[in-house]
Amino acid sequence: MARGTFREDLYYRIAVGVLTLPTLRERDDKPELIAHMLCDEWPGLRPDQALDRVAPDALSCLLMHAWPGNLRQLRAALRYACAVMSGHMLCVNDLPPELVTSAHVGSTRCDAPMEMRAREVSDAAASTSCAPAVERHAQTPRHDSERERILQALAQHRWNISAAARTLGFCRASLYRKLKQLSIPHVRDCGEVLSSGHAAHYA
Repeated sequence: MARGTFREDLYYRIAVGVLTLPTLRERDDKPELIAHMLCDEWPGLRPDQALDRVAPDALSCLLMHAWPGNLRQLRAALRYACAVMSGHMLCVNDLPPELVTSAHVGSTRCDAPMEMRAREVSDAAASTSCAPAVERHAQTPRHDSERERILQALAQHRWNISAAARTLGFCRASLYRKLKQLSIPHVRDCGEVLSSGHAAHYA
């Protein structure tokens, strides 16, 4: 309007109300958002139970992170944590490594396997661009065949968990459990590296 390239009367006609939405890091209802999103990813979990299932330092990490990706990044982080967690408590070691690093929080000693996963994640992040790491398990031929089938479905659907689950005949929660059992990361970038190294890379 100041430059004369937009009509002032038209602006005041269409600018009935201007809504300024705060970024996620500016919001004070992050605990409620975390509880709501956890219930979406954790079958059977009630909103009043959600925060009780998050270890204190994991919750602190979630609250302290800057969240440049806003709600989408928070949902992705919780989806990742629910896929890799073991037991009935979401620990800081279950969170994506970049969240733990940025928040400068200590590691929760949930159990020995989780500590091993945290060290593997740290080593992988330092040596490659693909941050998440998974534990190595001895695979039987049946597991290898199932692993190939799941990798192919994931790559075919560009690592869309819901679409791959439909193709495989699983519900989404069942596919997450399979990914954990077969040591398949469900993060797309890391999974595509695994696909290209383990078998053919599917477009």
